[in-house]
Amino acid sequence: MTRLRKIKKKEGDHEVEVEEKETHRATLFFPVPNGTALLYRLVGTASEPDADGEIQETVVAKKSKSIIIPVKNWSKDS
Repeated sequence: MTRLRKIKKKEGDHEVEVEEKETHRATLFFPVPNGTALLYRLVGTASEPDADGEIQETVVAKKSKSIIIPVKNWSKDS
């Protein structure tokens, strides 16, 4: 889910409130066999995937139950 945040900016003599997309930030660390490492900073936005359906189960209290959840591979490479 892309979140919006409200920020205040100055335009000339007055202050204006605008909505800005909140970005996701992360770092990716790769140790290299020669003893060095690569560090990447990632910045961007992502949204959650669309729901493929719903699972509804009724369970008895204080009893264990296994539920199989089907998971599809969302990668476009496969």
